[in-house]
Amino acid sequence: MSTLYKYPEDKSGGPGHELSSPALDRTAVHSENMSSKRADKYSIARAWTPSLANSRFVPVVRAFLENYSSLKPFSLTHGEAMFVIHLMQFKWDEAAPFPGYKRIARLMGVSDKMVRRYALSLEQKGYLVRITRQARTNRFDLRKLFSALEKRLEELNAVRTQFVQSPPTTHSTTSL
Repeated sequence: MSTLYKYPEDKSGGPGHELSSPALDRTAVHSENMSSKRADKYSIARAWTPSLANSRFVPVVRAFLENYSSLKPFSLTHGEAMFVIHLMQFKWDEAAPFPGYKRIARLMGVSDKMVRRYALSLEQKGYLVRITRQARTNRFDLRKLFSALEKRLEELNAVRTQFVQSPPTTHSTTSL
């Protein structure tokens, strides 16, 4: 995984100053140039179209897309996964998103009753905590889902590591 360097506002060495030598400065500039080239190669506009890229997008991690149907102890249905993706449209930082059920239902093309069922199901599976607020929309805390995904990745990485580290088994035959 490549590291992107944060460029401080000033070179005084104060808070936010992460580059401490000219060598690191050159590395950061090289990394920035490489990141720029890679960003151009793998841009949203190239993958979709420029006009669709301008319509905004929702960041969804691959770990979610590749593992929602194999989470333990309960997998997510396709509808629940789409509900989570739509919640992510309203998640801009660590805070729990708080869109209304009707808005999510309209975006998903289903009834608000169905959206409530998705939320209840995720809550019963232990992946979602709904935080009710008086006269305001609920907050949807997804940290338990994120923890389950991280645990799933750890399991998969352990299996991969075990596979790589274990010597191949060969069957030997004894000769007479």
